[in-house]
Amino acid sequence: MEMQLNDKIRDNHFALQMDEATDNNKDCLLITYVRFIDADDLREDLLFCKLVTKRATADELFKIIDTYLKEADLKWDDCVGSAQMELSNGR
Repeated sequence: MEMQLNDKIRDNHFALQMDEATDNNKDCLLITYVRFIDADDLREDLLFCKLVTKRATADELFKIIDTYLKEADLKWDDCVGSAQMELSNGR
């Protein structure tokens, strides 16, 4: 399912929305959603949820997102926007 989503947004414009959450073990998670146009419909899907193993700084969160995009062969040039929901200054 993840590969199908990445295939849909690859080489198309998309926007990212990030949120930070804490699970029951008090582990910090970076949740990233993607918005894109699919057959003239605006869609939003969960792109990934990653454990933040270091302090949740803006630089660290960017590295997690950047690594994911590179591994999925998605290009920053296709990202037309990003939003952050209540991201903290660290944990």
